[in-house]
Amino acid sequence: MSQAAAINTKLIDSLAQIILSLTDEEQQLLLQKIQHPALASEEIQRQREVLKRDIELGMEQLRQGDYSEYD
Repeated sequence: MSQAAAINTKLIDSLAQIILSLTDEEQQLLLQKIQHPALASEEIQRQREVLKRDIELGMEQLRQGDYSEYD
């Protein structure tokens, strides 16, 4: 094994330990950041909060019977 490969293996092991120590929410943010590196962390968090509010609003509308049925 070359020295570069040994260093990369250690780096990967370290990264894996760090990633596994993250909370589920932190892991999701990391995944989004990897998939969309151009988005700032703040924008990702803002989008997540908007989505949570939309889901909560939808759940409340369902509880109140405020929905339309489609065939």
